[in-house]
Amino acid sequence: MNNQIEAALTADVKQAIMQKLASVGADLPFLIHLNPDDQASMQLLADGRRPFVARAIEIAQMNPEANPGEALTQSALKDLNLYSDLESIERELRRLTEMVRDTRMIAGAEAYEYARIVYKKVKLADALETPGMKTLLEDLGRLYKPNRASAPEKGGQ
Repeated sequence: MNNQIEAALTADVKQAIMQKLASVGADLPFLIHLNPDDQASMQLLADGRRPFVARAIEIAQMNPEANPGEALTQSALKDLNLYSDLESIERELRRLTEMVRDTRMIAGAEAYEYARIVYKKVKLADALETPGMKTLLEDLGRLYKPNRASAPEKGGQ
């Protein structure tokens, strides 16, 4: 058995991390959740469009005849700045999420590999007619479903 991870989270550390994550959310009270239909109906700003938006704001600021209104121009400038600021936050969150997911996958795979070794040993002990193994084998057998498995879990469970 290849053990790649040997770590544990104490309840205090886990609670501290969860509080920090809640604090990040509290520091971003304006965050919005869009449903898939809303997302599909939007014209999105991708990296290729960012120069277009920045130039349009610049043109509006320098040319009154092209400016749809100073309040709208300032709002667009704030939106573009927020987009850029959130981009760097999102990048770091994705990096951390990827590492948490990968570490969780390794920990789960190692625990599952261990459980399969125990199951095989119980099966062998039962085959050798070791007393009490039949009950343990039936108990583990109900839980062991080798045909379901290797797909990653959905929903963070």
